Formats: sequence, structure tokens, C-alpha cells
Amino acid sequence: MTQHPTHSKHTASEPSENSCHDLAFTLLQDCISVQFNQVDTLDTKANAAQVSASTLVGVALVLQAVLLGGNSTLLHRLFLVVALLPVLLAYALVMYYAGKGYNISDYKRVPTPSTLLHNLHMTEGEMKQALLEAMGEAFTLNEHKIKEKVRAIAHANRALKIETVFLIVVLLIQTIVPYFLG
Repeated sequence: MTQHPTHSKHTASEPSENSCHDLAFTLLQDCISVQFNQVDTLDTKANAAQVSASTLVGVALVLQAVLLGGNSTLLHRLFLVVALLPVLLAYALVMYYAGKGYNISDYKRVPTPSTLLHNLHMTEGEMKQALLEAMGEAFTLNEHKIKEKVRAIAHANRALKIETVFLIVVLLIQTIVPYFLG
């Protein structure tokens, strides 16, 4: 095949510049897709923390009702109720932090159709450059929000572990102490 010269105003550096823009655009698209997948995964983890914490509190309340029975003294009942307070406090922490991790955020998506329509006057190179800059900025903003989400979910999981430990301690106390008091 023979090469025919084209009648365009492209310079010799434009094809490599375009391929650089194309590569950067593709890589940034992949990075942003990974971010949104990470957000979905984190939402699932926050939901799991909420469900686990609620299940533990439910178990604690059912077991306490079984342990209280009908023939316990007022002092014994008061002791059992006070013993559950740390579990309920830990539960509140789990729900607070999981809620922070599970909240809806306004993640940046690039390009938006309105931005593209407003910039139709740009050349292809200018448009690619503007898109790359906007995508980089969106990635940075989204990354900050994701890090906040990760911290909140990490706190929720720590509080869930604390809740579990408190529940175990409370149940041990509630089952062992009555034998020593009786």
C-alpha cells in the first residue's frame, strides 16, 4: 500500500500526543471503575457490620430473657440489665460508624454530558486534555471520600469486636455469678 499525504493541519508530534492522551484516558477510566467497585464492596462491609451488630444485640436480649427467668430477685434483674449497657453502647458505636461508612456520597463522574455539550467548540486535543484533567481531579476527590468511608468502616468493625467481647463477658458473668451467689 502506498502512503498518501493527508491535507490536515496535524503536526508530527500530534499522533504521539494523541496516543498519550488515549493511554492516559484509558488508564484513568480503569482507575475510576476500580474506585466505584471499591465503594460497592465497602458498602457491603458496612451493611455486614450493621447486621452482625444487630444480631448480637438480639442474641443478648434473648439470652438475658432466658437467664432472667421468672424467679430472680430485683437486685439480680438490675445487675443483668446494667451488665448489658456496655453491649448496647458498643452496638450504638457500630451503628454510628457503619452508618457513616454506608452513607450516600456524591462521587464525581467524568465526563458529564452537559460538560461535553458545552465544550463542542474545542479541538479533539483540547477536549482530551480537559477531560484528563477533570478525570484526575474527580479521581482525587473520590479517593478522599473513599478513605473516609474506609476509616468509618474500620471503626465500625472495631466496635463490633468490642460488642462481641462485651457480650461474651456479660453472658459469662450472667451464667457464672448466679452459681456463686446461690
